[in-house]
Amino acid sequence: MFRKMLLVSLLAGSYHASAGMIDFEALADDNTAEGTLTSIAGVPGLSITAGSTRGGTDYDPYLDYNNAGLGVCKNSTTDAFPTSTTSNKCMKPAPQTGGAAGDDNLQKGEFLRLTFSEEVELTGLFARDANHNLFDGTMDIGVDGADFVQYAFISGVHAGFSLTGTVFDFTYTGLFADDDLQQLTNLDTDDEYYLSAAFSKPTKITTIPEPGSMVLLGLGLLGLGYSRSRR
Repeated sequence: MFRKMLLVSLLAGSYHASAGMIDFEALADDNTAEGTLTSIAGVPGLSITAGSTRGGTDYDPYLDYNNAGLGVCKNSTTDAFPTSTTSNKCMKPAPQTGGAAGDDNLQKGEFLRLTFSEEVELTGLFARDANHNLFDGTMDIGVDGADFVQYAFISGVHAGFSLTGTVFDFTYTGLFADDDLQQLTNLDTDDEYYLSAAFSKPTKITTIPEPGSMVLLGLGLLGLGYSRSRR
């Protein structure tokens, strides 16, 4: 939570009144629940999908409880957040078998997509790693179908950047230290992550006149009314 508060303070100078934080971590923790997440009641116009390919929908976007956030579940056995309990509802991916809890964060070969109904600007991101600790790794982000660009996170934070669009794709495209071993044993690494929070603002913002401008506008209207009454 402290890191998110720090990120808020870092971004405060560039934020407008209509800016906001989509806090996936708090959403799960405040409700003591987890499960498939495709939309958020408090963020109208946002849809969330996940897949084995960019823009695919064959996987489930999954909200994990206990200092985590939004990840990807290859096969969720629950309906939708927040109707589930805090227990993990992800089936283990191949080549593992059985009904035990599987991986629910975002790792190589998984793609998470956030789609907004209007153009927004992302000005900061907060992330956790597979062990729910502060993320120190890289995240690949592609906007509106453009090529993925890799961004480095330090102590869970990547700030001071601007990504503008309506469709934001998240993945990890690099190689693990031992990629074959990773696929076989599903080991936790720093290159698996949860998207814990995103700071966004709409690009089209109605400017509210300053107090001085309001006074001048009022005087102008009074003058116009007086002129018409003289006529």
